[in-house]
Amino acid sequence: MSKRKRPKQASGGIEAPVAYGYGGGGSSGSGYTAADQSTGRGYVYFPNLDSKTNLAPYVRTEIARKARWLVGNVGLPRHFAKTLPRMAGPLIPQPATKDLEWNKQALEFFNRTQGSRLIHDQAGMENFATRQKTILEFGGIDGDVFVGLTTTTTGNARTILYESPQIGNGNKQTTQEGWFDGVQVDRYGKKKAYCLLKPGNYNREGEVIPASKILHCGRFESPQSPRGLSAFVHAINNMLDIREIDNDTKRGIKAGNIVGFYVTNQILNNIDAAPAAGKYGTKTDYQALNRGVVADPKPIKFEQLTEGGGSMLTLNQGQDLKTVNDTRPHQNQMLFKEGLVHDCAAGFSMPVESMWSISGITGPAVRFIMRMAEKTLNEMRSNLIEQFCQPYWVYAIALAQKSGAIPYCKDPDWFKCNWIAPSALTIDAGRDSSAGLKELREAGGTFEDWYGEDSRDWRKQFRQRAIELKEGQELEKEFGLRECSFFGKEDTIPPPIPTQSKNPP
Repeated sequence: MSKRKRPKQASGGIEAPVAYGYGGGGSSGSGYTAADQSTGRGYVYFPNLDSKTNLAPYVRTEIARKARWLVGNVGLPRHFAKTLPRMAGPLIPQPATKDLEWNKQALEFFNRTQGSRLIHDQAGMENFATRQKTILEFGGIDGDVFVGLTTTTTGNARTILYESPQIGNGNKQTTQEGWFDGVQVDRYGKKKAYCLLKPGNYNREGEVIPASKILHCGRFESPQSPRGLSAFVHAINNMLDIREIDNDTKRGIKAGNIVGFYVTNQILNNIDAAPAAGKYGTKTDYQALNRGVVADPKPIKFEQLTEGGGSMLTLNQGQDLKTVNDTRPHQNQMLFKEGLVHDCAAGFSMPVESMWSISGITGPAVRFIMRMAEKTLNEMRSNLIEQFCQPYWVYAIALAQKSGAIPYCKDPDWFKCNWIAPSALTIDAGRDSSAGLKELREAGGTFEDWYGEDSRDWRKQFRQRAIELKEGQELEKEFGLRECSFFGKEDTIPPPIPTQSKNPP
C-alpha cells in the first residue's frame, strides 16, 4: 500500500481528524503541522499507544532475534553488549545499619556464600558479581531477563536464571484476561505472576510462578510495560547496514585482487589524424581496434604474465597493460559509516567517543565525555540495584537471620545497604587520586566510598593498615631506626612544635 493510500487512522485506534481547511483557509488538519501528513516525507505509522499491548510478542521476539544475531556476528554490537555491563558493574554491598558489629557479620556471610557460584547459582555457573553482568547483558540484548529465587539444602539464598524466550503465554494463558506475553498484570500494571514455558514443548504448556518468586530485570519503555524491549531496537537496521557495507566492500577488494591486470585499447579522439602507414593505417582499422574487434585476437594468459627469465609480454599496437589499483573503502564511505555508528551510540545514551574512537579530541573534551558516559552508567546501576541487587540482599539476609546463620540485627532498618560502584572512567588516574585524598582530608568524602570504588571493604583495609603499622613500629625498635623512617609522617603522631622565645639570642 502506498503512503498516500494508507487509511487515515491515528494511533490507538482513534480516527484521525478530517482536514476542513480551518486556520487560515489552508488544507492542514490541525494547528500543529507535526500531526499532519505531507507528501514531502514518508507516512508515520505507530499503531498502538497503550504501553501494555503495543509490544506484541512477535515484534519483541523478532527484535531480540536480530539483536542476538548481530551480537554473535558483528563486532560493533558485540562491543556494546559486552562493554556496557563491564563498565557499569559489578556493585559491591556495604551494610548501612546502626548495628556496626552486625554489619560486619552480615557482609562476611554474604560474601562467603554468594561469592561462591556453587551456592549462588542453581546451575553452578555464576556468583553474585558475575550474575549482575549477565543481567545487564541479556537485559540489553533481549530486553529482559528473569531471576528465580530459591534456596540451597542448608537454607541459603540461591538464584535460577530464566532467559527472555523461556517466558511466554501458554495455551491456558492465551485465553485468560490479564496475561500479556507471559506476564499476568492487574488493572494498575502490577505484575502478579509469570508463565515459564516447558522446554521442548511445542504445545506451549507452561508453569505459573508467583511474582514473589521472580525478579524481573530489564529495560522497560514504560512503567506500564509488561515486558522489556531490547536496547538495540533503534540500532538494528543501522548495524545491519554497516555489516552489509563491509561485506560488499570486502567482496570488491577481493575481486580487485584476483583481477590484478587488465588490457586497454587506446582510443584516438581524431580518426582523421591516423597515420597513413603501418599495420593499422586506415580509419576502418582504427575503428575496429577501438571497438575491440581486432582480427585474430590473442588472449593473454596468466602464465604469460608470470613466466620467469625476465621475459616481456608482447601486446598488439594500441593496447596497454595496466594494474588494478583499488581505492576502496572510499573516504566518503567511511564517513557515512561513522555517522551510523554515532546514531547507534546516541540510542544507548553513550557518547560515541567513549565506545568507539576517542582520537582527535582535546583533554577537556575527553573529561566531559567521560562525565556524560558516567551519567548513563549510573542510571544502569540504579536500575540494577532496584531490580536485582537490593531485593536479593534483603532475600538472602532475611533467610540468614531466620536460619540462625547470622544474629538478628538490633536496628529495625536491617535491610539498609549501600551499593558501591566500580571506579569512574578517567584519563587522569593520578589527578583523580589526589583529588580523592584531598576530599578525605577535608571531610568531603568517606573511606567507604574511597575503597568501595575499587571493590574493597574499608574495614578490612583499616585492619590491614593497622597490622602493617604495628609491624613497622616493632621493626623500628628492633633495628634502632629513627621515628617515621619506616612509614610516612602522617602514619604516626608528629612531635609537638617547640615554642620560640620572644627574645631569641
